[in-house]
Amino acid sequence: MSEIFQNCNYFGTNGVRGRLDFFTPVLACRLADAFARYITGKGAGKRIVLGRDHRTTSELISTAVGSGLLANGMQVVDCGLSPSPLIEYFAGKHKFSGGMIVTASHNPPEWNAIKFLEGALPVSKERGIHIEKLMNTQADYANAGSGEYQIYNALPEYLHDAMNALDIGAIRKRKFKVVLDCGNGTGNLIAPLLLRELGAEVVAINSHIDGHFPGRMSEPTQQNIEGCIGVAKAVGADIGIALDGDCDRLALVDENGNYVIGDKVLGLGVGYALASKKRTGGKFAPKVVTTVATSDIIREIAERHGASVVHTKVGAPYIAEAMVETNAISGGEEVGGVIWPSFSLAKDGFFTFAKIMEMLATGDLALSEAVSQLPARYATKLKLNCPPEQKGALIGKLKKYAADSHLKFNDIDGLRIEQKEGWCIVRESGTENLVRIFAESKSKQASEKIASEMKKVVERILG
Repeated sequence: MSEIFQNCNYFGTNGVRGRLDFFTPVLACRLADAFARYITGKGAGKRIVLGRDHRTTSELISTAVGSGLLANGMQVVDCGLSPSPLIEYFAGKHKFSGGMIVTASHNPPEWNAIKFLEGALPVSKERGIHIEKLMNTQADYANAGSGEYQIYNALPEYLHDAMNALDIGAIRKRKFKVVLDCGNGTGNLIAPLLLRELGAEVVAINSHIDGHFPGRMSEPTQQNIEGCIGVAKAVGADIGIALDGDCDRLALVDENGNYVIGDKVLGLGVGYALASKKRTGGKFAPKVVTTVATSDIIREIAERHGASVVHTKVGAPYIAEAMVETNAISGGEEVGGVIWPSFSLAKDGFFTFAKIMEMLATGDLALSEAVSQLPARYATKLKLNCPPEQKGALIGKLKKYAADSHLKFNDIDGLRIEQKEGWCIVRESGTENLVRIFAESKSKQASEKIASEMKKVVERILG
């Protein structure tokens, strides 16, 4: 590792990712080396938890990461093949100095990535810049050989603690019939065991772990989980559960075979957390943290319970940071990622589906009934090509348009414009020469109108 990585811009919203021609073992080792020096330089100790997903390159990358950590004398606890929420939970419970998770989450199989934890908090792009700077300096490896490397199976501990945080009796009494689709991912290590402990009858598909994702693509979109939807209908399931590759994203299917989009999964979680706030003994503030791209479903649910919404940039690190800063009772992203701070600061698909089952059991509700109680919103998504030379300047020009038009807006991430009939957000893609437009309203027609009008504005600016 004698070479120095000059002028690197590796960190994205939540870690570093890419295909193997970019995301090499050498890069992984150097990232781990820099991360170790970042953590020790802050006086945070030397205990690092390490985990990985099941992708074909993950063991390769994880081994390189371990080498980079040991070269700096770190005390590494390697949990091996593990879902991301487990590693994040374990890091928080045992107060690790930091963590590294080798996973590309919902991305295609040829991708891989590393997510970083500082304590139990995911490392944002802004904090990642400090790690990148350390990649530009040469380590002296004075502590090489003084580190420790322990292999540990954290799965039983996670299951035990999750069960203790649930109303097991109520869930077992309901005797749910569940179709489970872990998409050949690491969810198969925990979800079937957890569901059976909760007394559910489980029909599992895509239930073997395979880094090629032969059953479906990793992200649990409606199109990708048509198999789960079909099986749920065929067997008369009470609920269908679909997870992404590392289990921080969750999609649901109701008893009628209807797909429950991520915004509504988040809405169910937020609503139940707020309705159950008395159980926390006033430990958390009546605040909900989510991104500027999340549906107003969340704002309206929060207001029903006398809570307020705190908006952040898009990405789990920003949500977790704001939840700690505000002591929020709930939070998450529109992709079906819900954070339960009384348990963990992770977006946790396992704990989320278990808590939603608890909500249904204690409220004597079918999933469709619970969803029908959520505020009605309609969304429209568009994307436009954006010449690379215009990326970066577009949002500034849109901001001037909004100000000149006397529109209420925020530029936390992209530009979100509030309108009488709804809202829209325009964001530049970080990886493609695209601009994405998302609009939402209480009617489909109004949502489409808002998106169409904003598209015209963007096209006019782009020329």
